[in-house]
Amino acid sequence: TGSVQTWVVPLTARVIVLSAYCGRGGDGYEYEVVRGKRGKGGGVTAHYSVINQTSNAGLLDVQAGTPLYVYAGGSGESGINPGINAKGGWNGGGDGDCASGAHRKGGGGGGASDIRLVNNSLSSR
Repeated sequence: TGSVQTWVVPLTARVIVLSAYCGRGGDGYEYEVVRGKRGKGGGVTAHYSVINQTSNAGLLDVQAGTPLYVYAGGSGESGINPGINAKGGWNGGGDGDCASGAHRKGGGGGGASDIRLVNNSLSSR
């Protein structure tokens, strides 16, 4: 989606399972022919027990009504434009690179996917 998505744990939930899939990498080209096939990307799945109090919260517990922040990585661009680096996917995908003469063009990498308890906090994944 190109941005963080917020999902609030329902008050009536007891267990939740969330999955987010990573973006694919872009194809690499040489002389306008695909030479490097894009990677398929990975994914992340989180299983949480839903609790109504925070006093006994464990590592895999989440409180009902808590917002969770889902970062679904974007796909990287294919390296098809001469002289222009292919952009990496949203959420950390690395850019591709054009070799000298722009006959070889690497595809951009797919972005990462993760689920966070605190928005913009890498340590809360």
